[in-house]
Amino acid sequence: ALINKNTVRNASIIADESTDLLVVNKELYDRSLKAAQEAEFNDRNNFVKYHPFFSEWSPKHKKQLAMSLEKSKYPFEGHICRQGEPAMRLYFMLRWVLR
Repeated sequence: ALINKNTVRNASIIADESTDLLVVNKELYDRSLKAAQEAEFNDRNNFVKYHPFFSEWSPKHKKQLAMSLEKSKYPFEGHICRQGEPAMRLYFMLRWVLR
């Protein structure tokens, strides 16, 4: 909800035991984290907005998807998944580097 002013908080948490918290207040967030998180969200949002796979999706569903995506990097010759393993995610390759 700090990232997008038109978004409502989407979680409530109740601790069932003594808990330590690390809190970042709005002022600190705005000063240090906001720009980086906005840029990251804009990348995910633009991917969903311009990818033809999602062209028929409603703006609401596109926004929910953009908020749910996570960007990962895999090293050269790294494994994303192995043959025979159950599929637990859908991957979209954004960029690759030829060596």
